[in-house]
Amino acid sequence: MAEVVKQARRAEQIGFDTVYLPDHLGYLAPLPTAVAVAAATESVVVGPWVLNTGFYRPALLARDLAGVDAATGGRLEIGLGTGFMANEFAAAGLPFPSPGERIRTLGEHITAIRAALSDPDYHPAPIQQPPPITVAGSGDRLLAMAAQHADIVSIGALGTEADIAERIGYVKAKAGPRIADIELSFGFFQVAIDKPDYLPVLDILAPKAGDAERRQMATLLVGPVSAAAERIDRLRELGISYFSIGFNDGLTTSWETMEKLVGELDEVARATSSRVIPEILSMTITSRWLSGRAASSVSRSGPRLASPLGSTGASGNTSTCCSRISMRRVLRYESTRTCRAIAYIQGSGGSPGR
Repeated sequence: MAEVVKQARRAEQIGFDTVYLPDHLGYLAPLPTAVAVAAATESVVVGPWVLNTGFYRPALLARDLAGVDAATGGRLEIGLGTGFMANEFAAAGLPFPSPGERIRTLGEHITAIRAALSDPDYHPAPIQQPPPITVAGSGDRLLAMAAQHADIVSIGALGTEADIAERIGYVKAKAGPRIADIELSFGFFQVAIDKPDYLPVLDILAPKAGDAERRQMATLLVGPVSAAAERIDRLRELGISYFSIGFNDGLTTSWETMEKLVGELDEVARATSSRVIPEILSMTITSRWLSGRAASSVSRSGPRLASPLGSTGASGNTSTCCSRISMRRVLRYESTRTCRAIAYIQGSGGSPGR
C-alpha cells in the first residue's frame, strides 16, 4: 500500500490527475486502496481499472462505490469490465461464463449501479450522482454495449491508426445521438520513448508481428518526446480526448521522460489553442496502475495530466480558450502479468476483453 501511495504522489507531482487500480487476485483490493490514495493526495481522481463485474452483485457493488465516492470527496471514477481470466474465476470458486454472458452481466451492472447512484434518496449517498462509468474493449459486442451505456468508451486494440478510426466509427454508429455524451479513450499498451527498440509488452501481445507491423500499431508510442506528442495529437483529431499510456516500471520510459512528455503536450496545447485540445492522458504503473483526468475548472495554459495506478475522467468538456485548456492524460503500466492476460484475450477469439 505504501508503494502505491508513493507512486500516486509522484504522478500527481508531475501533473497527472487520476489514479486507477486494477481488480485482479493477488493485487491490492482496488476500492480501499483508492480511498487511501485519495487521502494521501490533494486532488487526484481515483477508481478501479476495471472491476470484474463477474465477481460482484450489482446492489452490493453500488453500495461500496457510493461509500468510496463519499469517502474521497466525490473523486471516484468507475471502471467496469467483463472479467477475462478464466483462472481467476476458478480461484474465486466461480464458473467462467461465455463472452456473451459476461457482456450481459456487465450491462446489468452498469444499469443497476447508475440507477442506484442517481437516486437522490439512495443511502449511503454518493457525492456525484452518479460517478462517471468507463468501459474498455475492442470487439463489436463489447463496444456496442459500451456505446449504449458507458460515459467513457476506451478503445484498446493493436491495429493501425486507420483501424482505430474504424473502431471509433463503429462506436459512433452504435451510440447514435448519445455519442455527444460519450468521451472516447485510447490506450497505448507499449510506451518506449527512451528505448524504442525494446518492446517487451508487444513481445507478449503480438509475438508473431514483424518489426514493420509493430511500428504501424497505434498502441505503440515511441520517441523522441516530440514525436510521441505528435502521435497523441493525431489521434486526438480522430475524436479521442482521453489517452492511456503504459508505463513499464521505467524499463522503456522513465518518470523524467514522462514529465517531459507532459511539458511537450502543454506546448502542443499552446500552439494549437485555436483547436479543441484533448482532455485526458492516463497512466498505468506495474502491479499498480495510474490514470488521469483534469477538472474542467482548472485554469492553465496547457493540458493537465493524469496517472492510473491501475486509466480514466468524464467531464467531457473541452475548451478552445488558451487560458482554460485542459487535457486528460492517463499513464498506465502494463505489467508482464497483465500483458499475458491481454495476450490471452487477443488469442481467445471469443473473449470480449475489457
